[in-house]
Amino acid sequence: MYLRAGLGFVPFLLFCCTTALGGRWQQAPSPNAGGVQASGPVFHVVRSVAGSKGSVQGGRYIMEDPRTIFYIPQDKQVIVYFEWEGPMGAHKFEGYWKSPDGKTAVISDFSFEAKDKRFGGYWTLTLSEAMQTGMWTLEARVDGEVTGTFSFQILSTAMPGDAAAPRQLSSAEIYKLGGSTTVFIDRLDSQGRKLGRGSGFFLGENLVVTAFQAIDGSSSLRVTLPNGRQTDANTVLGWNRRQDWAVLEVMAPGTPHLDRAGKDSGVVGDRVFVLDSPSEGGRTLGEADVVGVEEHAGAGRRIAITYSCSSGAIGGPLLDEYGKVLGVLGGALSPGGPTIRGVRFSYSLELMKVTGPLTKVLVVPIDLVSLTPPRRVTLAELAQGGQFTQPLTQSEEVMSGVLCKHVDRKTPFGRAIDETNEFRRTDREMYALITWDPKTKRKVQTTIELYDLENHKVAQSSPGKLELEPGHVRAIDWKIPIETLSPGIYRIDILLDGEAAWRNFFRITE
Repeated sequence: MYLRAGLGFVPFLLFCCTTALGGRWQQAPSPNAGGVQASGPVFHVVRSVAGSKGSVQGGRYIMEDPRTIFYIPQDKQVIVYFEWEGPMGAHKFEGYWKSPDGKTAVISDFSFEAKDKRFGGYWTLTLSEAMQTGMWTLEARVDGEVTGTFSFQILSTAMPGDAAAPRQLSSAEIYKLGGSTTVFIDRLDSQGRKLGRGSGFFLGENLVVTAFQAIDGSSSLRVTLPNGRQTDANTVLGWNRRQDWAVLEVMAPGTPHLDRAGKDSGVVGDRVFVLDSPSEGGRTLGEADVVGVEEHAGAGRRIAITYSCSSGAIGGPLLDEYGKVLGVLGGALSPGGPTIRGVRFSYSLELMKVTGPLTKVLVVPIDLVSLTPPRRVTLAELAQGGQFTQPLTQSEEVMSGVLCKHVDRKTPFGRAIDETNEFRRTDREMYALITWDPKTKRKVQTTIELYDLENHKVAQSSPGKLELEPGHVRAIDWKIPIETLSPGIYRIDILLDGEAAWRNFFRITE
């Protein structure tokens, strides 16, 4: 909880201290005052920011005009806010205000009991016309440990007209902004059946950005605009299936759009927001923190956040505290991987070692999204060009399926031996063991196809025959040669009459 003047706010602890410096100062005591320096870092700075005014909103301290330059006499104070992670309990907090000559002008200190592992606090420095101008620094200490520094500049000059920094938005303002610019995107097959739902957002006039996985495998797209009106969208203006983003042309003149955040935004510790969709057609505001920036070979950069949103939010925006777009929710590392979400069989830990965690929400940085070079294609042309993963339209016929090194056929349904998603070329072969639970009675032709991550078909089996009958559960295994495959990650599709019924991913090593 936050704590200020005896009032509590969830979820962090907050304390404050105000310091006034006049024209005559007294030298501060020795910098060693306030405790013994710890042998190693105990407290870790999550974020820090300065401004001239701020307030507690929704359990967070919001700096309303974040900046690092202050002007006398217009500005009356400097507020410096720190947020840490550290041990709970009683601590002594100190703020060392250091003037431009490097000397400690004054120390503000007090004791406080942290009741949460994450807590924040701010110090306020009152400004006067007699203050020394130049570069100042606030050095924060907890229990004698230097836990962060923040530098800012004080100038004795009129504030320029463009000095105002962007204003941090409240949670309510971010929700309203996101709701007015975000759309739902329904993927439809050739029969008009709904394959899945994702999101997107306007980033310009008639330009909707989304995740590539939110359009993958579709024959057409139905877009629900912020005002509830529905429209079709079948034209793609830019895409990258490995980076997991796409830009659609959606004719909706006058619809508000979001702005991109700066290129250096989205660093570890930043507070961010997502528009989740836990129910059909509904939106909720989710709050998270940036916890990492990752590089993935072939897939590019990803922002990692502390939030796991629903599948309906994939393709939506990640917003910063100013309502700017940091990235696109999704970030699939293996194209086609998200298509196996929601089917009756579950994916294993072994599969996640190969493809990455399929349920983890990563974010594609918005600076990767580009319309250069200019491209304009239809969904049909993307499918014909091998960009799309075939949708799993026959998955209801499957009860379960695994990959393994051997199959024990002495049991009624067969038993997988050495179940895994990683094989060596020296294994020479692997097995796919599928248990069928038919919903329709029919005779079908079965085919197995192998693809690399670029969606190039690298192998295909000869056609086989299979009789399906409701209530007749049966297991069938296929032996698949792998010794000619180069090391890498591959996708296996099992088709019934040319439509995908089961899918998995596997890795080949030397």
